[in-house]
Amino acid sequence: MSLRRTRAFTLAELMVVVAIIVLLVAMILPSFTGALTAQRRVECALHLEKIGQACATRIASLGAGIVGQVPPFGWQGSLRTFVSC
Repeated sequence: MSLRRTRAFTLAELMVVVAIIVLLVAMILPSFTGALTAQRRVECALHLEKIGQACATRIASLGAGIVGQVPPFGWQGSLRTFVSC
Protein backbone atom coordinates (compact mmCIF):
# COMPACT_ATOMS: atom_id res chain seq x y z
CA MET A 1 0.00 0.00 0.00
CA SER A 2 1.43 3.33 -1.01
CA LEU A 3 1.13 6.40 1.12
CA ARG A 4 -0.41 9.35 -0.66
CA ARG A 5 0.99 12.64 0.41
CA THR A 6 -1.15 15.72 -0.06
CA ARG A 7 0.52 19.02 -0.73
CA ALA A 8 -0.45 21.50 1.95
CA PHE A 9 1.02 24.58 3.51
CA THR A 10 2.70 24.19 6.85
CA LEU A 11 1.92 26.42 9.77
CA ALA A 12 5.31 28.12 9.47
CA GLU A 13 4.70 28.98 5.81
CA LEU A 14 1.30 30.44 6.58
CA MET A 15 2.74 32.53 9.41
CA VAL A 16 5.45 33.89 7.10
CA VAL A 17 2.83 34.90 4.52
CA VAL A 18 0.71 36.59 7.18
CA ALA A 19 3.76 38.43 8.53
CA ILE A 20 4.64 39.70 5.02
CA ILE A 21 1.08 40.93 4.48
CA VAL A 22 1.11 42.73 7.84
CA LEU A 23 4.42 44.42 6.97
CA LEU A 24 3.10 45.56 3.58
CA VAL A 25 -0.04 47.00 5.16
CA ALA A 26 2.08 48.76 7.80
CA MET A 27 4.19 50.32 5.04
CA ILE A 28 1.23 51.45 2.93
CA LEU A 29 -0.98 52.81 5.75
CA PRO A 30 1.00 56.05 6.38
CA SER A 31 0.68 57.04 2.73
CA PHE A 32 -3.10 56.75 2.98
CA THR A 33 -3.05 58.89 6.11
CA GLY A 34 -0.96 61.51 4.32
CA ALA A 35 -3.34 61.50 1.37
CA LEU A 36 -6.30 61.96 3.72
CA THR A 37 -4.61 64.92 5.39
CA ALA A 38 -3.86 66.53 2.03
CA GLN A 39 -7.46 65.99 0.91
CA ARG A 40 -8.80 67.65 4.06
CA ARG A 41 -6.42 70.59 3.58
CA VAL A 42 -7.62 71.12 0.00
CA GLU A 43 -11.26 70.81 1.05
CA CYS A 44 -10.76 73.41 3.79
CA ALA A 45 -9.08 75.80 1.35
CA LEU A 46 -11.97 75.42 -1.08
CA HIS A 47 -14.50 76.15 1.67
CA LEU A 48 -12.57 79.25 2.70
CA GLU A 49 -12.48 80.39 -0.92
CA LYS A 50 -16.25 79.90 -1.16
CA ILE A 51 -16.80 81.95 2.00
CA GLY A 52 -14.55 84.71 0.62
CA GLN A 53 -16.45 84.77 -2.67
CA ALA A 54 -19.76 84.92 -0.80
CA CYS A 55 -18.49 87.85 1.29
CA ALA A 56 -17.33 89.68 -1.83
CA THR A 57 -20.65 89.06 -3.56
CA ARG A 58 -22.59 90.28 -0.50
CA ILE A 59 -20.49 93.43 -0.28
CA ALA A 60 -20.96 94.07 -3.99
CA SER A 61 -24.72 93.56 -3.75
CA LEU A 62 -25.14 95.88 -0.76
CA GLY A 63 -22.95 98.64 -2.13
CA ALA A 64 -19.53 100.05 -1.44
CA GLY A 65 -20.60 101.79 1.78
CA ILE A 66 -20.11 98.74 3.97
CA VAL A 67 -16.54 97.89 3.00
CA GLY A 68 -14.50 97.38 6.15
CA GLN A 69 -17.49 96.87 8.40
CA VAL A 70 -17.92 93.78 10.53
CA PRO A 71 -20.78 91.56 9.32
CA PRO A 72 -23.81 91.53 11.62
CA PHE A 73 -24.54 88.75 14.08
CA GLY A 74 -25.68 85.69 12.17
CA TRP A 75 -23.61 86.56 9.12
CA GLN A 76 -23.42 82.90 8.14
CA GLY A 77 -27.13 82.90 7.36
CA SER A 78 -26.88 86.08 5.34
CA LEU A 79 -24.14 84.53 3.18
CA ARG A 80 -26.11 81.39 2.38
CA THR A 81 -27.96 83.15 -0.40
CA PHE A 82 -24.65 84.02 -2.09
CA VAL A 83 -23.05 80.56 -1.86
CA SER A 84 -23.73 78.17 -4.72
CA CYS A 85 -23.61 74.54 -3.64
